[in-house]
Amino acid sequence: MKKALLTALLCSFALIPLAAQNVFKIDSVSYDVHGLTKQSAIERLVTVDTKKTFSTKEELEAYIKTITLQLENLRQFDDIQSSYQALPSQEGITPVAVTVTMKDSFHLLALPYATYNSNTGLTVKVKLKDTNFLGLLEPLNTEASYMLNNNGEHHFGLNASYNFPFKTGILQNSFNNSFSFDWCIGEASPDLSYSTGLSTAIPLGPLSLQLSFTQSLAYKNAYKANNDSFYLTEGASLSLPISLGKIADKIDVTYIPSATFTYHWDPVDLNIATQDLKGPTFSLRQSITASQLNWKSNLRNGFTLTAGSGASWNFYKEQISANADIDLKLYKAWKYAGITSNIFIYTAYNTTTNLGDLLRGTRDTQAQIKTSQALVFRVDVPVHIVTTDWVNWGLKLFGPYEERNGFVKVLTWIPHKLFPYLDFELLISPFIDIALTNNTATGRTFYWKDGFYNAGIEVLVHPASWKSYVVRASFGVDVGRAVLSRFIDTSWRHDVSKWELFIGLSTAY
Repeated sequence: MKKALLTALLCSFALIPLAAQNVFKIDSVSYDVHGLTKQSAIERLVTVDTKKTFSTKEELEAYIKTITLQLENLRQFDDIQSSYQALPSQEGITPVAVTVTMKDSFHLLALPYATYNSNTGLTVKVKLKDTNFLGLLEPLNTEASYMLNNNGEHHFGLNASYNFPFKTGILQNSFNNSFSFDWCIGEASPDLSYSTGLSTAIPLGPLSLQLSFTQSLAYKNAYKANNDSFYLTEGASLSLPISLGKIADKIDVTYIPSATFTYHWDPVDLNIATQDLKGPTFSLRQSITASQLNWKSNLRNGFTLTAGSGASWNFYKEQISANADIDLKLYKAWKYAGITSNIFIYTAYNTTTNLGDLLRGTRDTQAQIKTSQALVFRVDVPVHIVTTDWVNWGLKLFGPYEERNGFVKVLTWIPHKLFPYLDFELLISPFIDIALTNNTATGRTFYWKDGFYNAGIEVLVHPASWKSYVVRASFGVDVGRAVLSRFIDTSWRHDVSKWELFIGLSTAY
């Protein structure tokens, strides 16, 4: 009895230090932004777990680092610094107040520029884009354009879009609007469309039900023959993202079931004659997503994975279509180079997908580019060439601006004022794009002789002051037809150009 009592006392004394040891818990996060960005906008996009506890300072600091990583991955801020202060302990828990300071990156772009795409033609645009309009971390896009397409047609266009996020009580909402106008010279009237809608997120405990309602009106000359040139579209969708847990306690895995309803109608005679518009259509889809992606300068580390399947039923055609796909992207960055790979798998019933955007070098008009089954492999190897530092280079060449003689001062006045905003990083990225498909012309599936084989090079210019943008020049060659024609089946392929070229503002995958 005495021995048992002595053992109990020793155990209780041993537990005193553990009981007295406090754990840390984030009580609040404040964002000190030098710029327009609002704290509510950051809180909408940056996830902070205020219920999680940390047994050591090292664990706490590691978690705070994940907050700064989320901010860096938004590509909207510079000079991000974090700090924290421990508040008086309460019931064995030490609340922590985290402060993050940063400044807005340049997010407004207003300039005329030209884009050339060998599939469509030459486009000249006057673009105004603000990736952080009103400090709400949502992009405003507006542009006026002139296009000379490959058929010699002249088009004038206007486009604008913006999603305005706002909260009402516990609901996170967005008022969504887009407008497009395209007039082909020679046509009696332009094509135009306007879409407006509301989306909202309803919290359901740990879940969030996503609802979206849209209405759009459109006028399209292509449907004039059936007297359907002017029509309206009603749309509604809902989804319920469900967390399946974390991989290695870091990577969120999410299951997303969703449903969509779409109905086109003619406000004049209520009857739609155009087959593309007949319906309505009801769609169900489910997907699983996981990602961990961190920027390292203008390269990336991590991966993104989306795997999904879905089916649609057209009530007028009484026809079902279905598809399943897997899209995996892998990224690895070193100091001066990186590697990016993409594996895309697709299979479908009564529908197809267009691989034109995935195959740099194969023209969009090539035969069998639309397919019901596809296995695509892509790899890019971006290599750092130079990062400019115009101001310091100027100091080394000419000395401080104030100490230069009159002639040199006049000569370098414009660069002295302008160059601090014109630094950039230049990357050269060779690439390979390969696709095997279900070929309806030969009746073969995933046969190597029916494959698409492409290679080329991209030049990427990342402006230091505009992190959200990249100037991209891409040249791809249809290597299958240009080099390997002796080894592959060319009998079904169209005699179109064996190369593709794109120059303009873009993003890398």
